Amino acid sequence: MAACLATSAAQSQQALVSVDLSDVSGQLAERNSLDESLMPLSMLVPADVASRVCGMPVGTLALTAAGCRASSSSVELDELVKERMKADEPPPALPASGLRPD
Repeated sequence: MAACLATSAAQSQQALVSVDLSDVSGQLAERNSLDESLMPLSMLVPADVASRVCGMPVGTLALTAAGCRASSSSVELDELVKERMKADEPPPALPASGLRPD
């Protein structure tokens, strides 16, 4: 029985929760020197991170299909947002070769 509970707890920590960032985007942008206009409006984060930034127990978040709204930030959320923004950046433009098409 204890093994089942431990497995269930581990699974809920691995679950992803949609977190609305609109209330904390300004502080995230300022603290991390990011362009707020380029920040995601929401993103999927691990349930334990969502629990901290939304102020809800992990078990509640795992069952909430609608996600939650962040009321604070955390170091983990900062890192996830920076990773997401870096992944969303367009690739650098290739230098012009100087060749003309025939």
